[in-house]
Amino acid sequence: MRLRFWMITNRRRDGENLNGERSPLTYWVADRGDPTVLSTRKKVGVTAFETPLAGAAGQFGGSIKPDQQENQPRVIILVRYLAALTFL
Repeated sequence: MRLRFWMITNRRRDGENLNGERSPLTYWVADRGDPTVLSTRKKVGVTAFETPLAGAAGQFGGSIKPDQQENQPRVIILVRYLAALTFL
């Protein structure tokens, strides 16, 4: 399975949605489907999340010319974190 979508959240799952209740961090991955639909995602442990993510990022080549940025490979991570953030 070649993963295409990664998500980290501390929100509790409520059917197809994440509700406003906090929970411990969970890690989710998907290889296809609509990334906004939770049933297309699989809950995994941190190692099963990090290892393929690092592998996907490691497949990227060198720098891209400015006129070719639209074709640049990307790793997209959706982080859904419910908290008040404080920046120092």
